[in-house]
Amino acid sequence: MISKVAKLAVACLVMLVTVNFLVSCNQKAPYSGNADAFKTYEKTLLKTQPPKKTLVVFGANWCKYCVQLDDAMHEEPLKSYMKKYFNVVKVDVGEEGKNQKLLKLFDYPTKKGLPAIVIVNSNQEIDYISSDGRFRQVRNSSSEEVKRFLSEFVRS
Repeated sequence: MISKVAKLAVACLVMLVTVNFLVSCNQKAPYSGNADAFKTYEKTLLKTQPPKKTLVVFGANWCKYCVQLDDAMHEEPLKSYMKKYFNVVKVDVGEEGKNQKLLKLFDYPTKKGLPAIVIVNSNQEIDYISSDGRFRQVRNSSSEEVKRFLSEFVRS
């Protein structure tokens, strides 16, 4: 016969698991694990016309800095700036081996950590790859600081 304490412990465990599941369902997940990132990238390149550029953002939903960057991209003044100058492709690299085709295409821009970015101009030429480490300094900054960083490449 199961004691009352054991029954209570099992009930608490079930409740804890349920609450944890519900909280995780409500968390923001900016990177879609089901998206075909390479196909999305190709389509985005085709529709990118001057003055816009394609901004490829490599990240993961478990990455604090990736989620912070995504939040910043949805805040003013960066939100309006992004809409005017960039078409964004988000690439989920949260699981080992995921989206290797794009990672390889850009010589693994995630070498210096996540999030990583690549900026491709409307002529399909690479303007910037964050594997140089400069982006690390602004990856968890305010939307204004990220805008300032990206503006360097809008002029080029």
